[in-house]
Amino acid sequence: MVAAPGYLEKRGIPVEPWELKQHDLIGFSGVKVLNKWPFSGDNLISPSITSSNGETVRQLALQGNGIACLSGFMVNKDIEQGKLIPILEEHKLTNTGREQVSAVYYRSSSPAKKLSAFIDFIQPRLNL
Repeated sequence: MVAAPGYLEKRGIPVEPWELKQHDLIGFSGVKVLNKWPFSGDNLISPSITSSNGETVRQLALQGNGIACLSGFMVNKDIEQGKLIPILEEHKLTNTGREQVSAVYYRSSSPAKKLSAFIDFIQPRLNL
């Protein structure tokens, strides 16, 4: 989860997941499993602002509209540049449906070098 420095200066930095209920949250619409943010236990948190486009969610966060839950590959550069600040890093979301990504391909005696290179390239960027 990330937010713009200006948003956090105005609204404060949440330290516990339950504090998110006091914040503006930006999430995905259209993907039911991403519309609730489940933390350990039964705490489900629903975003107050939603978009069906990940880049729009990112832009809303960059503009200081709230806290967004985005994959690292979408926000790593913004974090490095200080445009977004990660929050609640020690608290992990559970059962989001984002834990598993599969690469499906035709198996041959020797996998294509391009395919192996792509998997090696994409895996760390998806934070798997």
